[in-house]
Amino acid sequence: MVMPMMDDLDEKIFAILSKDGRASNAEMARTLGVSEGTVRRRVTRLIDEEAIHTVAVINPQATGYQCEVIIGIDPAVERVHEIAEELATYSEVDRVAVVTGRYAIFAWATLRTHAELERFLSEKVHSIPGIHSVTTSLCLEVTKRWGGTAS
Repeated sequence: MVMPMMDDLDEKIFAILSKDGRASNAEMARTLGVSEGTVRRRVTRLIDEEAIHTVAVINPQATGYQCEVIIGIDPAVERVHEIAEELATYSEVDRVAVVTGRYAIFAWATLRTHAELERFLSEKVHSIPGIHSVTTSLCLEVTKRWGGTAS
């Protein structure tokens, strides 16, 4: 299925929902100077076409998760996609990407403590066959999260 490009109005709706996923169609319509029906149809179409997804984004610090890490993984070339898919199954992992550069895979993970991080790395990540090396970077400060805010 070929996805249509988002036009300017779609982009503006997306920007509003990125900042406030609970924004009502009426609020967005007032802000954008269009009818509520137009916004409702656009949002429904964007969701139906899977151009956008509505999800709750957790604030790690407010919920006791103090350890956010970015994990660079150097895998065996023939196992890149399998390793990425396995990482994506772990509840601790927020995002996985196959990338270019020094590492072929990056994973973003959130854990409550450094002890949990150590267990996660030793019991899960390092047990995946085909990983040559792992480099973990602890996030000291997060300036922007999914949805456009740091909190």
